[in-house]
Amino acid sequence: MAPYDIEKVLFHSLDVIPIPALVSTSDPALEGKRNHLFINKAFLQQIGYSAEEMPDMLSWFQLAYPDPVYRQQVIREWQETVEDSLARGENVAETSALVRCKNGERRWFIVAAQIKAEVLPSWHIVTFRDVHDLHCMVEENRRLSITDTLTQLANRREAQMQLDLARNAFLHRDQPFSVLLCDVDHFKALNDRFGHSCGDEALCLLSATLQACARQGDCVARWGGEEFLLLLPGTALAGAIVMAQRIRTQIAQIALPWENAPLLSVSIGCATMTPELTLDGLIQQADMALYRAKAAGRNCVMA
Repeated sequence: MAPYDIEKVLFHSLDVIPIPALVSTSDPALEGKRNHLFINKAFLQQIGYSAEEMPDMLSWFQLAYPDPVYRQQVIREWQETVEDSLARGENVAETSALVRCKNGERRWFIVAAQIKAEVLPSWHIVTFRDVHDLHCMVEENRRLSITDTLTQLANRREAQMQLDLARNAFLHRDQPFSVLLCDVDHFKALNDRFGHSCGDEALCLLSATLQACARQGDCVARWGGEEFLLLLPGTALAGAIVMAQRIRTQIAQIALPWENAPLLSVSIGCATMTPELTLDGLIQQADMALYRAKAAGRNCVMA
């Protein structure tokens, strides 16, 4: 079959499928540049850019990924995916990406491209499978699985995962970290006197304060009941104590919207990771420090 006939059959076939697709080819005069030969109807309907708007791969990347940081991430991940596929002897490479469509909507697609072909080897067929709704559902389920329902903080499961990551960074890259265990003072008495709705409001207000005090990269989690854990990466004991005192001071200013309700206060225990400690040992140290803070009269910080 002549190249023109192959092209005609291919383009006709791609034009009737409901999946966005394009065909690109290498420009022998410009190393690495890929021009677009064809864009099917589904591409125009679902993604929106015409061949005139994106004549080559460079213009596609600029339109589909306008944020330069994310664009470079997509390009890097795609190059790695192609290299891995070639190393495994595969003819197709695929990855997922958040594409900006012409109407301004950003949607997740699985992008698959032919990277090796015996017929017309300079041609690449690229398809885009819309998986946005599925991706969002999976992400929402994941978020729910690691989030405390009442406070919207990380739950204990997520905190444990973040602690594992922090310990690995400590062991392999010598990156220090500390933890704070915070416990609401007289919480049972608050619940008994003013009701569980007051107790829930107290936990939510306290959670918001913890989030406001936290730095980027810190993990704030509801550890259980009225107890909260803060994971402080890159923080030695002295810095953890400073953070704990700041948190204690801020929480002591929280006024509950119940008549005659007391101001909140917390007791905080601090501990820092050391080579001989396990994670359980670290949490135990923080818990013992918290116990000393309670024994010292509450509303204080111990290490």
